[in-house]
Amino acid sequence: MNKHFPGRRLGTGLALAAALAGPPTLASDHLDTPTVLADPAADIGDLYAWTSPDGRRLDLVLDIVGRHFSDQVQYVMQVDSGPSFGRTTVSTRIACQFEVDGVATCWAGSQDSLHGDVASPRGLDSRRHRFRVFAGPRDDPYFNNVRGTRAALDKGAAALRSGAATRDASGFAHFDEATLKQMREAWHQTKGGPAANFLAGWKTSAIVMSVDLPVVSTGGPMLAVWARTERRQPAAQHGMRPPPPGAPIDRAGRPLTANALLATVGEEDIADALKEGYNRAEPAGWQAFATEIGRNLALYDGFDGVAGNQWLADAGQATPARYQRLARLLADDRLWVDSRSGVPQLYTAEVRVEGEARPNGSTELAALKDLTQSVAVDFANTDYDPKTRTVSLDASLTNTSDKPIATPLKLRVVSLSCAVAVASIVDASNGLGAAGAVWDFSAELPGGRLAPGASSRPKRLRFRLQEMGAFDLDRRGYLGNLISVEAKAFGKEDVR
Repeated sequence: MNKHFPGRRLGTGLALAAALAGPPTLASDHLDTPTVLADPAADIGDLYAWTSPDGRRLDLVLDIVGRHFSDQVQYVMQVDSGPSFGRTTVSTRIACQFEVDGVATCWAGSQDSLHGDVASPRGLDSRRHRFRVFAGPRDDPYFNNVRGTRAALDKGAAALRSGAATRDASGFAHFDEATLKQMREAWHQTKGGPAANFLAGWKTSAIVMSVDLPVVSTGGPMLAVWARTERRQPAAQHGMRPPPPGAPIDRAGRPLTANALLATVGEEDIADALKEGYNRAEPAGWQAFATEIGRNLALYDGFDGVAGNQWLADAGQATPARYQRLARLLADDRLWVDSRSGVPQLYTAEVRVEGEARPNGSTELAALKDLTQSVAVDFANTDYDPKTRTVSLDASLTNTSDKPIATPLKLRVVSLSCAVAVASIVDASNGLGAAGAVWDFSAELPGGRLAPGASSRPKRLRFRLQEMGAFDLDRRGYLGNLISVEAKAFGKEDVR
């Protein structure tokens, strides 16, 4: 059932998409460690990967912060391939080196290579015509209010240092309302004014490459892409074999993984050391950063004041394990492309759900029957308290079937949204504030049962609203119409 308060409308359905189809997805990494910042020509800006419209090639873009490519750096895009999502068995190393005059030598594994001027927008074909390369300056359309973001994070860090904010056993950061408001305002501004794009007018140097799929899919049709800059190594004179790996300088996969999720509000020297280690790590060591990533995910989870509503967070965990599912996913820092589809389709990452699958979503509901189609929800007496930004209302359940319903009778929230704010549930029976929250109506059923056509006594429900900005309402406003809850009813049919 999907409810907009007040009113009545029954419906079911919930969809979760793991694949993102459409325009190419990018990874961004615009600010980095002292080692990287000292050499803009080695500082990776963005990484893009997608299949061509005809489904025959993999298109790649790697751009850097510097305006020119260095003859002391080699630029590498690694394409790992395998038979299924999350499993790769073969790695194809795509590398480019540049001379002082801009002439490039590029390799696609050991299957093909090219040498020459790659500055023409049409690009330069390889010797065996298995890939094509363009390299040169391009505009970067990425919008990033870097100063506003840093100001917001600094306010959170100050609250933690002063003791005004605390972390619980899971790492979740409890900020008070005043700090949350200050952080939101800072994030929406730049130096007290309107948010400004730190990257406005910035030109990058980009390597754009189109590679025949058979070159990069020898291990299977699922492709995982990441990029690295390395110290230049000697290569055979215009040969087919790429140069060996050099000392790593910078690494990128998904957007801002290292810069946003390693020591987010920590000391600068600690953050630099973590990011240096991250950039230099080989794939076998990437999961070593999952603990630190999880610690910072817990910090971000606190930015809306609601614990456990972050994507993939295990709200039932009161330890750092709450954030480890997403942390491990992000530590495998690669862009995933399914080359079988023939469309520009890209996957963010493999998602593995650990734990026991339970009927009806939780242990307390496992033995109950889904009665969603037999129950209607009515709402009345909606009230809004502007001081606490809390919406309160009375909810009652009506048995719309021809069979009596017995206790227990519970509603489990599938989704919660609000058109003007971030909403969370207050005082749910199981303590959760978002999807998964349960309201127990058993005590509201007269005599422990609900006859056909009968209604329960009203139960008071409360919702807290955050991030409303300048939008506000009086106590009798229409906010109730803007909250939407999709829920399912679980109970027992009375067989007496």
